[in-house]
Amino acid sequence: MSHRTARIVGGLAGLLVIGLSACAGDDGTPASPSGQAPAPSAGSTASTSEGGGSEAAAPEDFCVIVTAAQVSSVVVQELTARTSDGGCVYEAGGEQDLLVTIGAIETGGINLTLEEARVGTELRLRGTSEPMTVSGYKGFLVSGTQAGRPSASGAVELDSGLLVLVSMANGDPADFSDLISQLLEISIQAL
Repeated sequence: MSHRTARIVGGLAGLLVIGLSACAGDDGTPASPSGQAPAPSAGSTASTSEGGGSEAAAPEDFCVIVTAAQVSSVVVQELTARTSDGGCVYEAGGEQDLLVTIGAIETGGINLTLEEARVGTELRLRGTSEPMTVSGYKGFLVSGTQAGRPSASGAVELDSGLLVLVSMANGDPADFSDLISQLLEISIQAL
């Protein structure tokens, strides 16, 4: 793995591992508790490549396309949303409360593979992965711990080259697989 790819995998793992995202400062305006995000100003999902074709681009603000209300309905808990590093952090409030991060990263020009993302996530969570398929897209789920808290992360690679990522911390580890699958499904549909 090249130094550049290692940095990108580290950034991806940072997005996937919520413990780090939760400690980051706000770089956006929090959505209201009802999950109403501001009007989409940066939710672009396509760009034109040099060949004139269309390829997917990661949204600049995932909170716009997957609202706190949508995530809250899946986890059956009231969450608020805030933009963080191109992804979205959904949180209940306290440090020990449920935390969810959703985001996407373009793999196109950086030679990042789903396998590299899986390995990086296993290392960060000190866990093992299992394969998963969501909406026909292959991916992985890694369960483990981060900062002593139960955590899990899952990702799928879309045909467009986007990796869609979901992470959870502080919930019931027995529920992580099902909840992450549902949140990946919502995210894929929104893209």
